[in-house]
Amino acid sequence: MIRMATKDDEQILYDFWLKELDYNTFNIGDLAAFGTENHDLQTIWMQLDQGRIMATVLLYKDNIVLYFPKENTEFVDYDGFAACLAGRNGKNISAMDYVWQGFKPFMQTDTMKEIPTYLCVLDVEQAKTQNADSVQLADGKVVGDIFAMQLEIFGTQRKEQDYQQFQDDIAAENVYCAVIYQDEKLVSQATITAISPYSAMVVGVATDVEYRQKGYARATLSKLVAVAKQRKLQSLVLFYDNPNAGALYHDVGFNTIGQWIMVEL
Repeated sequence: MIRMATKDDEQILYDFWLKELDYNTFNIGDLAAFGTENHDLQTIWMQLDQGRIMATVLLYKDNIVLYFPKENTEFVDYDGFAACLAGRNGKNISAMDYVWQGFKPFMQTDTMKEIPTYLCVLDVEQAKTQNADSVQLADGKVVGDIFAMQLEIFGTQRKEQDYQQFQDDIAAENVYCAVIYQDEKLVSQATITAISPYSAMVVGVATDVEYRQKGYARATLSKLVAVAKQRKLQSLVLFYDNPNAGALYHDVGFNTIGQWIMVEL
Protein backbone atom coordinates (compact mmCIF):
# COMPACT_ATOMS: atom_id res chain seq x y z
CA MET A 1 0.00 0.00 0.00
CA ILE A 2 1.24 3.47 -0.91
CA ARG A 3 -0.06 6.52 0.91
CA MET A 4 0.92 10.09 1.63
CA ALA A 5 2.87 10.55 4.86
CA THR A 6 1.32 12.53 7.71
CA LYS A 7 2.69 14.13 10.85
CA ASP A 8 2.06 10.89 12.74
CA ASP A 9 4.47 9.12 10.36
CA GLU A 10 7.45 11.41 10.89
CA GLN A 11 9.22 9.26 13.48
CA ILE A 12 8.96 6.06 11.44
CA LEU A 13 10.27 7.99 8.42
CA TYR A 14 13.28 9.12 10.45
CA ASP A 15 13.83 5.57 11.67
CA PHE A 16 13.64 4.20 8.12
CA TRP A 17 15.98 6.77 6.58
CA LEU A 18 18.48 6.79 9.45
CA LYS A 19 19.34 3.14 8.75
CA GLU A 20 21.21 4.51 5.72
CA LEU A 21 21.86 8.07 6.82
CA ASP A 22 24.30 8.97 4.06
CA TYR A 23 21.83 8.00 1.32
CA ASN A 24 19.08 10.03 2.96
CA THR A 25 20.63 13.35 3.99
CA PHE A 26 18.30 15.29 1.70
CA ASN A 27 15.22 13.37 2.87
CA ILE A 28 16.06 13.76 6.55
CA GLY A 29 17.02 17.41 6.22
CA ASP A 30 13.83 18.28 4.38
CA LEU A 31 11.67 16.37 6.84
CA ALA A 32 13.36 18.23 9.70
CA ALA A 33 12.87 21.59 7.98
CA PHE A 34 9.43 21.24 6.40
CA GLY A 35 7.67 18.27 7.97
CA THR A 36 4.89 16.40 6.21
CA GLU A 37 2.05 18.93 6.24
CA ASN A 38 3.35 21.69 3.93
CA HIS A 39 2.14 20.20 0.65
CA ASP A 40 2.63 23.43 -1.28
CA LEU A 41 6.35 22.84 -0.80
CA GLN A 42 6.86 19.15 -0.11
CA THR A 43 5.00 15.84 -0.24
CA ILE A 44 6.22 12.43 0.89
CA TRP A 45 4.74 9.09 -0.15
CA MET A 46 5.63 5.80 1.47
CA GLN A 47 4.96 2.19 0.62
CA LEU A 48 3.95 0.13 3.64
CA ASP A 49 3.89 -3.61 4.21
CA GLN A 50 2.35 -4.67 7.53
CA GLY A 51 3.23 -1.29 9.02
CA ARG A 52 6.84 -1.39 7.81
CA ILE A 53 8.12 1.17 5.29
CA MET A 54 9.47 -0.45 2.13
CA ALA A 55 10.21 2.63 -0.02
CA THR A 56 9.69 6.39 -0.12
CA VAL A 57 9.33 9.14 -2.69
CA LEU A 58 9.83 12.76 -1.65
CA LEU A 59 8.73 15.63 -3.89
CA TYR A 60 10.27 18.97 -2.87
CA LYS A 61 9.15 21.77 -5.21
CA ASP A 62 10.01 20.15 -8.57
CA ASN A 63 12.69 17.79 -7.23
CA ILE A 64 11.96 14.09 -6.71
CA VAL A 65 14.07 11.94 -4.38
CA LEU A 66 13.61 8.17 -4.62
CA TYR A 67 14.76 5.73 -1.95
CA PHE A 68 14.53 2.15 -0.83
CA PRO A 69 17.10 -0.24 0.69
CA LYS A 70 18.64 -2.56 -1.87
CA GLU A 71 17.09 -5.64 -0.25
CA ASN A 72 13.62 -4.24 -1.01
CA THR A 73 14.23 -3.94 -4.77
CA GLU A 74 11.86 -6.71 -5.85
CA PHE A 75 9.05 -5.58 -3.52
CA VAL A 76 8.74 -1.92 -4.55
CA ASP A 77 5.50 -0.79 -6.22
CA TYR A 78 7.20 1.25 -8.94
CA ASP A 79 4.04 1.68 -10.97
CA GLY A 80 2.13 2.88 -7.91
CA PHE A 81 4.73 5.54 -7.10
CA ALA A 82 4.76 6.68 -10.73
CA ALA A 83 0.99 7.13 -10.51
CA CYS A 84 1.42 9.28 -7.38
CA LEU A 85 3.82 11.56 -9.25
CA ALA A 86 1.74 11.83 -12.43
CA GLY A 87 0.86 15.46 -13.11
CA ARG A 88 2.98 16.74 -10.22
CA ASN A 89 5.43 18.68 -12.44
CA GLY A 90 8.56 17.04 -11.10
CA LYS A 91 11.50 18.13 -13.25
CA ASN A 92 14.48 16.51 -11.55
CA ILE A 93 14.99 13.07 -10.04
CA SER A 94 17.84 11.95 -7.81
CA ALA A 95 18.55 8.51 -6.40
CA MET A 96 21.21 5.91 -5.84
CA ASP A 97 21.93 4.06 -9.08
CA TYR A 98 20.27 0.80 -8.01
CA VAL A 99 17.14 2.72 -6.97
CA TRP A 100 16.93 4.58 -10.27
CA GLN A 101 17.36 1.38 -12.29
CA GLY A 102 14.27 0.00 -10.57
CA PHE A 103 12.16 3.09 -11.20
CA LYS A 104 13.47 3.98 -14.66
CA PRO A 105 11.13 1.80 -16.79
CA PHE A 106 8.13 3.41 -15.09
CA MET A 107 9.28 7.04 -15.40
CA GLN A 108 10.73 7.13 -18.91
CA THR A 109 10.24 10.31 -20.96
CA ASP A 110 11.42 11.30 -24.43
CA THR A 111 13.49 14.18 -23.08
CA MET A 112 14.98 12.41 -20.06
CA LYS A 113 18.68 13.09 -19.45
CA GLU A 114 20.68 11.03 -16.96
CA ILE A 115 23.70 12.55 -15.22
CA PRO A 116 25.83 10.01 -13.34
CA THR A 117 27.54 11.41 -10.24
CA TYR A 118 29.30 9.99 -7.21
CA LEU A 119 28.12 10.22 -3.62
CA CYS A 120 30.81 11.12 -1.08
CA VAL A 121 30.59 11.18 2.69
CA LEU A 122 32.76 12.79 5.35
CA ASP A 123 32.91 11.56 8.95
CA VAL A 124 32.68 14.92 10.72
CA GLU A 125 34.14 13.77 14.02
CA GLN A 126 37.24 12.35 12.33
CA ALA A 127 37.67 15.20 9.85
CA LYS A 128 40.54 17.63 10.16
CA THR A 129 40.18 21.35 9.60
CA GLN A 130 42.71 23.91 8.44
CA ASN A 131 43.11 27.58 9.21
CA ALA A 132 40.21 29.31 7.49
CA ASP A 133 40.67 32.88 8.70
CA SER A 134 40.18 34.20 5.17
CA VAL A 135 36.72 32.61 4.99
CA GLN A 136 33.54 34.29 6.19
CA LEU A 137 30.10 32.86 6.78
CA ALA A 138 27.79 34.78 4.49
CA ASP A 139 24.92 36.89 5.73
CA GLY A 140 21.83 37.80 3.77
CA LYS A 141 23.42 40.93 2.33
CA VAL A 142 25.65 38.97 -0.08
CA VAL A 143 23.03 36.60 -1.51
CA GLY A 144 23.11 38.57 -4.76
CA ASP A 145 26.86 37.96 -5.08
CA ILE A 146 26.42 34.25 -4.30
CA PHE A 147 23.69 33.75 -6.89
CA ALA A 148 25.53 35.80 -9.53
CA MET A 149 28.59 33.57 -9.15
CA GLN A 150 26.47 30.40 -9.32
CA LEU A 151 24.86 31.67 -12.51
CA GLU A 152 28.25 32.38 -14.06
CA ILE A 153 29.84 29.06 -13.11
CA PHE A 154 26.93 26.60 -13.02
CA GLY A 155 24.32 28.40 -15.11
CA THR A 156 21.91 28.24 -12.16
CA GLN A 157 18.87 30.41 -12.80
CA ARG A 158 17.14 31.89 -9.76
CA LYS A 159 13.63 33.19 -9.30
CA GLU A 160 12.95 36.41 -7.43
CA GLN A 161 11.53 34.55 -4.43
CA ASP A 162 14.70 32.46 -4.16
CA TYR A 163 16.63 35.49 -2.91
CA GLN A 164 14.35 36.02 0.06
CA GLN A 165 14.20 32.29 0.79
CA PHE A 166 18.00 32.04 0.88
CA GLN A 167 18.24 35.10 3.11
CA ASP A 168 15.65 33.59 5.45
CA ASP A 169 17.48 30.25 5.47
CA ILE A 170 20.77 31.95 6.38
CA ALA A 171 19.08 33.89 9.17
CA ALA A 172 17.46 30.71 10.50
CA GLU A 173 20.74 28.77 10.18
CA ASN A 174 19.09 26.32 7.81
CA VAL A 175 22.01 26.91 5.44
CA TYR A 176 25.57 28.13 5.88
CA CYS A 177 27.52 29.58 2.98
CA ALA A 178 31.29 29.98 3.34
CA VAL A 179 32.66 32.76 1.15
CA ILE A 180 36.01 34.32 0.29
CA TYR A 181 36.30 37.86 -1.03
CA GLN A 182 39.32 39.41 -2.68
CA ASP A 183 39.30 43.15 -3.41
CA GLU A 184 35.57 43.23 -2.64
CA LYS A 185 34.89 40.49 -5.21
CA LEU A 186 33.40 37.11 -4.28
CA VAL A 187 35.94 34.57 -5.53
CA SER A 188 35.02 31.30 -3.80
CA GLN A 189 32.03 29.78 -2.06
CA ALA A 190 30.58 26.55 -0.68
CA THR A 191 27.29 25.87 1.10
CA ILE A 192 25.79 23.30 3.43
CA THR A 193 22.05 22.73 3.28
CA ALA A 194 19.49 20.03 4.12
CA ILE A 195 20.74 20.32 7.70
CA SER A 196 19.28 17.93 10.24
CA PRO A 197 20.47 16.93 13.72
CA TYR A 198 22.47 14.18 11.99
CA SER A 199 23.95 15.38 8.71
CA ALA A 200 24.01 18.03 6.00
CA MET A 201 24.68 18.30 2.28
CA VAL A 202 27.49 20.28 0.68
CA VAL A 203 26.48 22.09 -2.51
CA GLY A 204 27.67 24.94 -4.70
CA VAL A 205 31.43 24.51 -4.29
CA ALA A 206 32.80 27.07 -6.72
CA THR A 207 35.83 29.27 -7.30
CA ASP A 208 36.22 32.04 -9.86
CA VAL A 209 38.39 30.79 -12.73
CA GLU A 210 41.01 33.49 -12.14
CA TYR A 211 41.45 32.48 -8.49
CA ARG A 212 41.76 28.71 -8.75
CA GLN A 213 44.69 26.62 -7.52
CA LYS A 214 45.06 28.86 -4.48
CA GLY A 215 43.45 26.57 -1.91
CA TYR A 216 40.25 28.61 -1.68
CA ALA A 217 37.86 25.70 -2.25
CA ARG A 218 39.66 23.69 0.42
CA ALA A 219 39.40 26.65 2.81
CA THR A 220 35.65 27.09 2.28
CA LEU A 221 35.11 23.36 2.82
CA SER A 222 37.19 23.49 5.99
CA LYS A 223 35.02 26.33 7.28
CA LEU A 224 31.91 24.25 6.68
CA VAL A 225 33.46 21.24 8.41
CA ALA A 226 34.08 23.48 11.42
CA VAL A 227 30.40 24.47 11.38
CA ALA A 228 29.40 20.80 11.18
CA LYS A 229 31.62 20.01 14.16
CA GLN A 230 30.10 22.88 16.12
CA ARG A 231 26.61 21.56 15.37
CA LYS A 232 27.74 18.02 16.28
CA LEU A 233 26.69 16.51 12.95
CA GLN A 234 27.71 12.95 12.16
CA SER A 235 28.42 13.41 8.47
CA LEU A 236 28.54 15.70 5.46
CA VAL A 237 27.67 14.41 2.01
CA LEU A 238 28.17 15.77 -1.49
CA PHE A 239 27.92 14.73 -5.12
CA TYR A 240 30.51 15.20 -7.83
CA ASP A 241 30.99 14.29 -11.48
CA ASN A 242 34.25 16.16 -12.09
CA PRO A 243 37.37 14.03 -11.39
CA ASN A 244 39.38 17.09 -10.35
CA ALA A 245 36.71 18.03 -7.83
CA GLY A 246 36.59 14.43 -6.67
CA ALA A 247 40.32 14.47 -6.00
CA LEU A 248 39.92 17.61 -3.87
CA TYR A 249 37.06 16.12 -1.87
CA HIS A 250 38.95 12.89 -1.25
CA ASP A 251 41.97 14.87 -0.13
CA VAL A 252 39.79 16.79 2.34
CA GLY A 253 38.60 13.46 3.77
CA PHE A 254 35.44 12.55 1.86
CA ASN A 255 35.02 8.94 0.75
CA THR A 256 33.03 7.82 -2.29
CA ILE A 257 30.35 5.32 -1.26
CA GLY A 258 28.41 4.80 -4.48
CA GLN A 259 27.04 6.16 -7.72
CA TRP A 260 24.19 8.64 -7.56
CA ILE A 261 22.06 9.43 -10.60
CA MET A 262 20.60 12.85 -11.36
CA VAL A 263 17.84 12.84 -13.97
CA GLU A 264 16.43 15.81 -15.85
CA LEU A 265 12.92 15.03 -17.09
